[in-house]
Amino acid sequence: MPNNFNFESFLISSIDFKINDKLDDKSKAYIKPQIKVYHEIKGIEGMVTIVLKIDGEIPFHIEIEGSGLFSFSKEYINSKDRNMERVLEINCASIVFPFLRETIADLTRRSGFPPLMLNPVNFVALYEDKQINTKEIQKQIHPSDVVKIFRNNLGLTQEQLANKIGLSRNHISSIERNKKEITQDIAKKLSKLFKTSIDKFI
Repeated sequence: MPNNFNFESFLISSIDFKINDKLDDKSKAYIKPQIKVYHEIKGIEGMVTIVLKIDGEIPFHIEIEGSGLFSFSKEYINSKDRNMERVLEINCASIVFPFLRETIADLTRRSGFPPLMLNPVNFVALYEDKQINTKEIQKQIHPSDVVKIFRNNLGLTQEQLANKIGLSRNHISSIERNKKEITQDIAKKLSKLFKTSIDKFI
């Protein structure tokens, strides 16, 4: 993957930082950032934007938006296996996030707080949840569609998925076409393989 794209530039487009004077005890704060990832594709270039918001009963409010510009190789653009959306929202977002993380640490330090060092973000999980949530908005997604989404996100063929959970390729094909039911045993194997809730496949 590293040979398929280059990191061209990074830009912070907006920052909103406010101290919460109404909070009495500033030592007991549970920080859980809200993160949204967007992308835009133009020709061989792609831009990924991360919007990160920290709010609630905490000593400060932060909302920051940063974007990274990436260029893709012509070989990748012309390949049948390309998935620029996935690469931008996972691989490229993982490159952009540390710049936002460093900015937030510097902001909090300069404001008299201990530097806020955010935990790493699982952009694979974010992307997969976004894909499923998008389809759920468009229609009531069936577990068979969920299997296909997760399989494609991992870049697996039906045969490769079948081998990993001890089924035949035809069985996987039938599941994805909603011709075969996903049993409890198969759902457990899928949830373990894809590292997600079993409820998505039932």
